[in-house]
Amino acid sequence: MTYKIDHAKTPKSQLPYVTSAMQAKDPSYTRIFEKMGYLTRVMVADNKDDLNALRELYQEVVGKKPFNGWDADKLKAKIAEAS
Repeated sequence: MTYKIDHAKTPKSQLPYVTSAMQAKDPSYTRIFEKMGYLTRVMVADNKDDLNALRELYQEVVGKKPFNGWDADKLKAKIAEAS
C-alpha cells in the first residue's frame, strides 16, 4: 500500500514530524495518522467516461441514482435485470 500525506489537513508546524514519522515505517504511526485523516489512499477509476455513461443509463432505466461503489459489471447486470 502506498500512502500520501494530505498536506492540506496537516498544520505546517507538524509537517516535519509527520514526514519523519512516516519514514520510520512504524505501523503504529500509520494507524494513528489514518484515524486522524492525514493519510489518503489514491484510487482512480480506469475509465470514468464509460462508468458515468452506465450510471446515467441506470438512472434512466431504473429511475433512481446508482450506488457509487458499483463497478461497470455490476451496473450492467442491474440494467439488464431492470430491462
